Amino acid sequence: MSDVSFCLLTACRNESAFIGETIRSMIGQSLRPQGWLILDDGSTDGTADIVRQLSRGHDWIHLHQLEPRHERSFGAQYRAIMRGYEMMKTRPFNFIGALDADISFESADYYSRLIHEFNCNPKLGIAGGVICEQENGVFKERHANAAWSVAGGVQTFRREVFETIGGYVPLEYGGSDGLAVLMAKMKGWEVRSIAGLRVLHHRPSSSADGVLRGAFRRGLMDAAFGYHPLFMVMKCARRITFKPPVVGSLLSLAGYCSFKMKSGRPVIPADALVFLQKTQMDRVSRAFRLKGFGEV
Repeated sequence: MSDVSFCLLTACRNESAFIGETIRSMIGQSLRPQGWLILDDGSTDGTADIVRQLSRGHDWIHLHQLEPRHERSFGAQYRAIMRGYEMMKTRPFNFIGALDADISFESADYYSRLIHEFNCNPKLGIAGGVICEQENGVFKERHANAAWSVAGGVQTFRREVFETIGGYVPLEYGGSDGLAVLMAKMKGWEVRSIAGLRVLHHRPSSSADGVLRGAFRRGLMDAAFGYHPLFMVMKCARRITFKPPVVGSLLSLAGYCSFKMKSGRPVIPADALVFLQKTQMDRVSRAFRLKGFGEV
């Protein structure tokens, strides 16, 4: 029997420019969650006021304000989400989703179609839509999208999977969403972005601290995650035309090397690291055999 019960978690900080669109888009969905917990992680720009105003009359939207913090931490978002999950887990639901505060949906049946995919495929553990970002005023599918992965901002989990992998593990340089995907695959679950199910990302990827800093941080994140050096070189070469062209790839590679030169060790569990590097080298081997870069 189909089950459409789901809950959502959103961790946000200083998202007044975008969160209104996210809330309006969610209110317009044909299938709504049993509960949507929005965790305001110390905003100073009126984000909480916008949430309060737009959630009036919608008792399934809940605002929870966390204590203020002064430092910027890329693991903070996922620490907040896990705190939210502890608050929500007593509810009866079969699916749990993370939703970024700068996302809206192209169609009103996004969650209806997404949950339908889960119910049609009992091996599907994590699913989400296809990320679109603006180019010259038009939303287009992001170059980095892959059918075999789901962006952290729109990840929805089968509850069993989320609890089996221990939810999100906060990581200093980011990548908690990638680790969740990796752990789910290790346990035999499928992970898929659903073709044609478009979500609109209103802030360009890695732009919160500037595009160039974002590119360097991606390299730090990949090194901390344990990317194999050969795979990293090929990844940077493959993305050399991504914005900013050439410079972005070089900065990512510089961030990777910077972490390595400081004798930084991978931060993910040892079994996950072995699984990651094996699949990465399988992809490298496929590329050398001209069979494409493949999936993780």
